[in-house]
Amino acid sequence: MNKCKCRGKIVTPHKRPHIIMEAIRPDNTQNMRTTCKNGEIITEFEIDGIGTLIATVDDYLLNLKIAEEIVHE
Repeated sequence: MNKCKCRGKIVTPHKRPHIIMEAIRPDNTQNMRTTCKNGEIITEFEIDGIGTLIATVDDYLLNLKIAEEIVHE
């Protein structure tokens, strides 16, 4: 069975985006790229399979939430 190639982008605004980005970037997989621009963190995904995409996005959002709590935004 062929897996589909799934692409996505999550853009989130932050008061201190560089700090948040540096906190979450080490957890990126090889299929993710995180950058920061104009007060926003931009994370792009390109992953084989919808199930893997869902799991990756879920992990990413949890990491983002924890980083925000630590930074006290």
